[in-house]
Formats: sequence, C-alpha cells, structure tokens
Amino acid sequence: MSLPKLLIKNILKKKKQSRFQENKEYFNKWAHTYDKYLFRWFMKRAQQKSIDLIDKMNFSALEVGCGTGEGLLMLKEKTNGTIVGIDISEEMLKRAKEKLNGRNVNLKKANVESIPYNDETFDVVMSTESFHHYVNPKRAINEMKRVLKKGGDLIITDANFYLPLFNKIMEKIEPGIVHIYNKQEMKKLFIQAGFKDIVQKRTAFAFFITKGVK
Repeated sequence: MSLPKLLIKNILKKKKQSRFQENKEYFNKWAHTYDKYLFRWFMKRAQQKSIDLIDKMNFSALEVGCGTGEGLLMLKEKTNGTIVGIDISEEMLKRAKEKLNGRNVNLKKANVESIPYNDETFDVVMSTESFHHYVNPKRAINEMKRVLKKGGDLIITDANFYLPLFNKIMEKIEPGIVHIYNKQEMKKLFIQAGFKDIVQKRTAFAFFITKGVK
C-alpha cells in the first residue's frame, strides 16, 4: 500500500475511533436523565410502533442500542422467546438492568459492527434512534443481517425531521452523530444488503420506520 493511501486509511480509522468514543461518552453521561425528557415519550411511541410491525409468534429478538431497556420491556410483553439487548454504554446497560428487574432478558456491552452472536440466531433485530450514530452503516446492517434467521425481520426506526435543514442542524449540534438518513438513503442501504419486502412508514412525528425481510 502506498504511503498516501496508508495515511488516509489511518486518518479514517482514527476518525471512526474518535466518533465511537464520543458516542460512548455521550450516552454514558445521558443515561442518568435519559428517561426524564419529553423526547422519551416520542421514543417510546416509536419503539411501540416498530414492535407492532412484528407478526411472528414467540420470536427471539435482539435490540441494538437498547439504551435504558424500554424497548426490551415491550418486546418481553409480546413474546416468550429469547430477548437480548446490546449497547456500547455501560451506564445505559446499568439502567436497563435496573428497569428489567430480574426479567429473563440478556444484556451485553457490544458494538453493532461486531455483534457477539452466531449467524442466524434471531427472528427479529431492531434498532431505534441509534442508527444515525453508527460509524459504518453498511457494516452495521450486514452484521444485523448476519445474526438474523432466514425470513427474519430487520426493523430500523430512526430520526428524520421533515426539513433537510433540521437534519443538518442536528448533525452539527448533537454529539456523535454521523449522518441522519432520509427514507431513500435508508431504503438503498436495505436493498444493498439484500433485504426484500421493504416497507417504510413515518411515526411519532420525527421518526420513520424501515422494515426488511432477510
């Protein structure tokens, strides 16, 4: 590899590591007040609308970026299958453990780019309001697809404001944001990853859901 290419590769690697660390620190700090803002009401509604799209019986599920565990509680109410939550924030996972209060849900500290589960483990993988923080979106989607069973559902619900200007402002002011995706960009990522039967719908004002089948 030539020196210029090696330098560029190292710069990009350091940038990704820096963004990852920024996200980790941001969510560790936010964990203590995460459930106290009005935002959490919209978030909970978006999570419920996402789960309402699951039409499987006794499914197993992985929530990526599970935060304080609200989505895991909702999943637990809908299925007797295995429920797992992963997050990069130790403080978020502590809050989730407290909220789950002994319920049979597995929590792990993990990065979406390296999910610590075997191929074709889950019937459903979902992510709510975290995708715009992912440093490598294609790798993230491919990892989520890898741990999905054939015929399994990937459900990504993420922020997107009505005006592109608002999205650009949020990209500048919220720590750790990589990119806020519009519906067309998200659908393209699903198509590139090989998902089929893709559906999209707006929900809870500032969110939209994208669902695809492996």
